[in-house]
Amino acid sequence: MTRALGKKFGAITLLGDILKGFIPTMLAFTLLDSYYWTALVGLSAFLGHIFSIFLEFKGGKGVATALGVLLATSPLATVIGLLVFIVVFAVSRYVSAGSIAAAVVIPIAVYWTKRPFPLILLASLISVLVIYRHFENIKRLMNGTEKRFGEKG
Repeated sequence: MTRALGKKFGAITLLGDILKGFIPTMLAFTLLDSYYWTALVGLSAFLGHIFSIFLEFKGGKGVATALGVLLATSPLATVIGLLVFIVVFAVSRYVSAGSIAAAVVIPIAVYWTKRPFPLILLASLISVLVIYRHFENIKRLMNGTEKRFGEKG
C-alpha cells in the first residue's frame, strides 16, 4: 500500500490490518476460558485476511494481521519477533526478508516464553503460512530482483 499510495495510506492500512487480528483475538482471550478457542479465533482472523472472501480468496501476506493476533496471545514473543524483523530490515532494507525472519523466530519465541500448547500451535501455523505466502518474494530475493523498501516499481 505504501508503494502504491504513499506513507499515509500505508500506515492506515498497517494499523487496520494489525487491529483486524488484535481485536477479535483479544476479545476471545478475555471472554473465553480456553486457549484453544482463542487460538481458533486468532487463526480465523489471520486466515480471513490471507484468503479473503471479498477478494476471491486472495489477500495479503498476513504479516500485520499475524502481528495483531500474536500481540494478543504472546506479547513477549511478539516483541522478540519484532526485534528480529527490525534488525533484518535495517540491515537489508527488505520488508520481505524481515517478515520471513520474524516468522521463523516467532514459534520458537512462543515456545521459549512458555505459552500454552494451543498458542504455540497457532504461532507455528501462522509462521508456516506467512512463509508460504512469501514464496514469490523468496524467489526474487534469491534472484536478486526483490525491491528494497523505498525503491520504485
